[in-house]
This record gives sequence, C-alpha cells and structure tokens, in this order.
Amino acid sequence: CVHHVFEELDHDGDGELTLPEFEAAINCESMVTYLSVLGLEVADARILFCLLDRDFGGTISIEDFIVGCLRLRGEARSLDM
Repeated sequence: CVHHVFEELDHDGDGELTLPEFEAAINCESMVTYLSVLGLEVADARILFCLLDRDFGGTISIEDFIVGCLRLRGEARSLDM
C-alpha cells in the first residue's frame, strides 16, 4: 500500500519525490485519503515533505517515504496516548 502511494506521488517515475511533485499530488482528494489511511494527516505539504526528507537533500526516495510514514505514524500514535 505504501509503495503504491509513493508511485502515485512520483509523477515522472524517477524514484524520487520533489516538493513540487508532492505538493501537486496532495492537492488531489484521493491522495489525501491515501495518506490519511497511512495515518498521515496533511495539514502542510512543506512540513510533511521536510519530515519525510531524512537527508534534507530536497528529494524523497521510496525508502525515505516508507520509513518516514512508519515513523510519523508511530509518533502520532504515541502522542495520542
């Protein structure tokens, strides 16, 4: 499921997400729903992008995306307690 979401976000198919790709994708209602299912609420695209960009290189790899989603989902759950 996470891999599918990444592929949907990666418009040019190069295996890396850029901020413009990410911003364009989350303007789509279905993508916001996908991210919500993953446990991520999108209030600010830039902040979420920065949290997922582990090496601060300006792009998000599939590995960064998966690890980041799992980490953020875990942090959100721990804050709920």
